[in-house]
Amino acid sequence: WFEGKLMLPVYTPRGEIMGFDARSVERKDPLRWVLESAGWVPAWIGMPLAMEKIWGGQPVWIVEGYFDYFALEHVVGDKAILGTGPARLTYKHVEFLRRWKPPMVNLCFDQDEAGYKGRDKAVEDLTRIRVACRSIPYGHSGDDPGLIWTRGGAEGMQKAFSLFT
Repeated sequence: WFEGKLMLPVYTPRGEIMGFDARSVERKDPLRWVLESAGWVPAWIGMPLAMEKIWGGQPVWIVEGYFDYFALEHVVGDKAILGTGPARLTYKHVEFLRRWKPPMVNLCFDQDEAGYKGRDKAVEDLTRIRVACRSIPYGHSGDDPGLIWTRGGAEGMQKAFSLFT
């Protein structure tokens, strides 16, 4: 299961390890394992680094996965960046955002069918709980931040997100 995969820890907002994510570098085959004791905690990529920024009232930028997270750091690295893993917000993610109520949630899900579906549901859920949010329509159909980085590096990312930062 794990041979040839990049493995990264998943932390709670307080900085405790709650599990790990694994995936191949060449293809999207994510695997997430979370400790049973962390069942109430939303699994976010980017914790606990984002928590201090969220406490400070920063806008939140949400992407799907690690490679998207790493790419977006080059554009909005001074802001709170979080990744969900799959292209959706779970009930736990939504409750976390309701509790901390950032000034804006910027949804940067992939520009594909799964990303659009996850984005639409996230906008619906966040609007229902009165958390300000917007969809970031970057790049072209089929793009994701990691792909934009692969094609154009930091310059490509700056260009794709320049209207939104």
